[in-house]
Amino acid sequence: MNTLCGTLIFPAFLLAFSPSVLADNCEWGHLSGRFLYDGEPPPAKVLPVPVSERAKVGGKSVHDESLIVSEDGGVANIFIWLRPAIGVKPRTHPSYEASDQDAIELMARDLRLQPHALILRTSQTLRFRHADERVGYNLKFNAFNNAPFCGLVSAGQTTGIHFGKSERSPIDISCNIHPWIHGRMLVLDHPYAAITDREGRFKIQNLPVGTWDFVALHEKSGYIKQPKVAGKQVEWKRGTFQHEVTAGDNVLGDILIAAAEFQRK
Repeated sequence: MNTLCGTLIFPAFLLAFSPSVLADNCEWGHLSGRFLYDGEPPPAKVLPVPVSERAKVGGKSVHDESLIVSEDGGVANIFIWLRPAIGVKPRTHPSYEASDQDAIELMARDLRLQPHALILRTSQTLRFRHADERVGYNLKFNAFNNAPFCGLVSAGQTTGIHFGKSERSPIDISCNIHPWIHGRMLVLDHPYAAITDREGRFKIQNLPVGTWDFVALHEKSGYIKQPKVAGKQVEWKRGTFQHEVTAGDNVLGDILIAAAEFQRK
C-alpha cells in the first residue's frame, strides 16, 4: 500500500518519523464500477409469510431481498470496502468528518428491515426504529468482534446500539420472532466502503491515493471470487482484489458475476 497516504502504527520513539507526517500532502481518488449478473436475471420472489402476520401490516407481501437483480442485470446489495494491511490506518478525507458521529437508521416496517444492507462506522451509532404498530421484533446481531446483541423492541420504540470494533465482514441481522427477516451490516473503523444500488452501481469517494486491497461480498455468493472485469476472467482470492487508486476518477467498469456464483450459499 502507499504509506504516504496511510498512517503506519510505529513505536512512540519513531512517531516523529512516521509517514503520517507527510500525509498532509495526500491526494484523493474515487473508485466506481457496476456489478452485473452474468445470465438471465432471476424473477423476484415473494416470501411465504403467514397470512395472519401479513394482516398486521395491511396484507402486504414481503419480497425476498437476498438477491435483487434489475432488468438489465445490475446486482444490488454487494458490499465493497477497503481492507488495509494490519497496522495501517488509511487517512480520512475531511469530507467524512461531518458524518463521523451520525446515527444510522435501521427501520423495521412491513415485516422487513429497511434498508436490507447498511454500513456503520465504529464512531457512529445504529438507531433501530420500530415502525409497525401491531408487530413486535426481537432483533439479533450476530457479531464477531463486537458483543452480540439481542433484544425485544416494542412498537414505536427507538433503540440506539453502538458497535465499537471493526468487523472483518458483514454481520447477519435476524429476528427471533420472524424467521424470514434478515439483513446485513458492515462495521468499519474507516469510511471507505459502499453498497451497490438497485442498478448494481457503487462509488467510494475520496480514497487516499495508493495501492490498496478491496473486498467484494454478496449475501448469496459470499466472497466474489471469479468475476469478469473488462471482459477478462480474474481470480479474487477471498473476494479480494488490489487496485492502485490515482487522483480523480478510477472506473472499474462492468464486473460480471456468473449466475452459478449465487448458488454457493
